[in-house]
Amino acid sequence: MLVNTYYRDKGLLGLIAENFPLVVIGKMENKNIAQVDIDNFSAAGEVVNYLSDLGHKKISMIIHGPLAYYAVKGRLEGYKKALIENEIPVREDYIVQGNFSEESGYMAMQKLLSLKDRPTAVFAGNDLIAYGAIQDIKDKGFSIPKDISVIGFDDDLFSRYQQPPLTTMNLPASGLAESG
Repeated sequence: MLVNTYYRDKGLLGLIAENFPLVVIGKMENKNIAQVDIDNFSAAGEVVNYLSDLGHKKISMIIHGPLAYYAVKGRLEGYKKALIENEIPVREDYIVQGNFSEESGYMAMQKLLSLKDRPTAVFAGNDLIAYGAIQDIKDKGFSIPKDISVIGFDDDLFSRYQQPPLTTMNLPASGLAESG
């Protein structure tokens, strides 16, 4: 099994060329390869809808990695489409790049909090990004969710131990590995 696929992965393309038997947990354009994934596009849309239903109109996103990764691209596209469907402007200054780490979430949140017209909610592309964002929010003296709401993605083990506990989109990782 291979996970966390991205466009033009030379190693993966080499395995495919050699007819190596594999299953991709994630997504690929090659429909002849066995693959299992969640619908990252729709899941991101659900996150935006949830925040919009809470009354947020200034929803930012910290992208959790390079757009070459299918999951990253799907979540960003789902975020943008849901904003439009909720009649919320897509603001490029509200979209900040991360790199899968807490530190990048912290640095991205610094950028968002420095904006004159700060967002009221942050969709972090994964929970690690959210942890870093939360730390910067706290370091700046803001309150979650009173001043700014944060929602993550993955529902990893440590989400429930944040103060306050992190609201997060569940990624059924164990279910992806089960055979049907």
